Amino acid sequence: MNSMVPFMPMNDGNFINLTRERSVALQGTGKVVAGAPPQGRYLYMGVTMVDSETGRGPFYIPGVGYRYRKGANLIPTNKPLKYDTSKHPSVTDHWFDAAKEKDGEKWIKGVRRIAGGGKK
Repeated sequence: MNSMVPFMPMNDGNFINLTRERSVALQGTGKVVAGAPPQGRYLYMGVTMVDSETGRGPFYIPGVGYRYRKGANLIPTNKPLKYDTSKHPSVTDHWFDAAKEKDGEKWIKGVRRIAGGGKK
């Protein structure tokens, strides 16, 4: 999770905190939450998502953030998202992949150390 944060979109930190909470809940399972719902999939994919029935994107609720209508089935468009880079200059879509590329060897070494130092 810590490796992903510099690549994740950040406005007020709520999205990252929610993602961190979801990941902590899975600690020890070998799983990680790359982006907390409901906005996680939308931000992670890096393209504008629209409601399959209405063809509309999300609407903004002050103090809450962007939301789709309840029960919306989202479909991707070809329009890329534009991320704010003022707080995280390295922000990108698919931030788990970016973190894995940057720190993957460190992750493997850590797992080996915890698992007893296997050579393979």
